[in-house]
Amino acid sequence: MIDEKHIGNLIKQIRKRSGLSQRQLATLSGISNTEISNIEANKRRNISPSILSKIASALGITYEKLIKSGVLYQEFKIDNKHTVDFLIVLDESKLDDTVVQAIEMVEIDSEWADIAYLVAKELPQQVRDNLKEYAALLLDKYEKNPHK
Repeated sequence: MIDEKHIGNLIKQIRKRSGLSQRQLATLSGISNTEISNIEANKRRNISPSILSKIASALGITYEKLIKSGVLYQEFKIDNKHTVDFLIVLDESKLDDTVVQAIEMVEIDSEWADIAYLVAKELPQQVRDNLKEYAALLLDKYEKNPHK
């Protein structure tokens, strides 16, 4: 799900990184300069997929990349009464994968996620390397015989 309050900021970031002015993006996308300006200023709501697709194409990315990889919106349930919304603008695909994996890990087993975080944060590198090696052996053993 894309958060329209932040899509303009994302488009502006990508445009600037591409070295384009708003006018150049308008020309390349076939969208008016005023419209580009309003989108980047987050003044425009309910932006149609066709407009976003034209902008994405002009920026050299796919529509899917613009709405899926650029903004990660995740609603995370803490318990039955509370939720936290995450909105993260991502630039690097590795960070994208890491954030998604961290959220999934917390959803699957939050206690394990807490332990993994403390291990990464507080234990020396050599101990972490030993734990990674042991975990890899356990995963390999499990994959060979998943019923034990």
